[in-house]
Amino acid sequence: MPVSAFPGLTDSALALFAHDGFVVVRGLFSTSEVEQARRYVEEVASPSNVTSGDEPRRYSDDSARDRGRSLLSRVEYFRNTHRGLGEMTRDPKLLGIVSLLLGEPAVLFKDKINYKRPGSSGFEPHQDAQAGWETYAASFVTALVSVDSTTIKNGCLEIAAKRHRDGLLGPLFAPIMGPPLESLTFQPVTTDAGDVVFFGARTPHQSAPNCSGESRRVLYLTYNGLSAGDQYERYFAEKLQSYPPDDRRAPGALHRYRV
Repeated sequence: MPVSAFPGLTDSALALFAHDGFVVVRGLFSTSEVEQARRYVEEVASPSNVTSGDEPRRYSDDSARDRGRSLLSRVEYFRNTHRGLGEMTRDPKLLGIVSLLLGEPAVLFKDKINYKRPGSSGFEPHQDAQAGWETYAASFVTALVSVDSTTIKNGCLEIAAKRHRDGLLGPLFAPIMGPPLESLTFQPVTTDAGDVVFFGARTPHQSAPNCSGESRRVLYLTYNGLSAGDQYERYFAEKLQSYPPDDRRAPGALHRYRV
């Protein structure tokens, strides 16, 4: 499908993604689509009356818990558990752009909502591939869909451009540290609601705490190429064992988000 079929995406945008490791497409989702997404993300924020194995998986903020606060950090695994959000992961314009960036048809690898409530912590510098993703597929594209505007004050995404070509900059399951971190220059990538940031699994990124009075809700939808198959259920089955959601943890068990 030609680049011209997708609003906001041009040949120069494709070149920018290859060069910098990310590209921003402004206004990909309309005001009405954003309002609908806001309803969806709050619908899955609280458990339903009947909890089953098909429930979306909810995680609280580890750092906030250490400070004596209970803050929802993220919800995952909703492709098959919430109709509206599932449809968003299959949005034709989103899938079309990701497929162009991957160079082949895209299939969803993982889904996540980051809520980043006021007072929530940020995320340490890392590459998503450090979480062992490359055991599932060779390459990935993540679409950050802004449900709210993201700003420096509320902890927007920060990216180190052009460093995706340098391989893994740290060990698996650990943030980037030491000399590799010192060599990185992160730039804030602010967005309006409806904008989408596309970036690869080796693109270094981080975010600061939310120091504003409003939530900073974003969808992170990650896709791999169809040639690697649909790895969604395998990924989440393995993550369930290594990092279970809040309601599936044994009493007294200590689980920590790594990268």
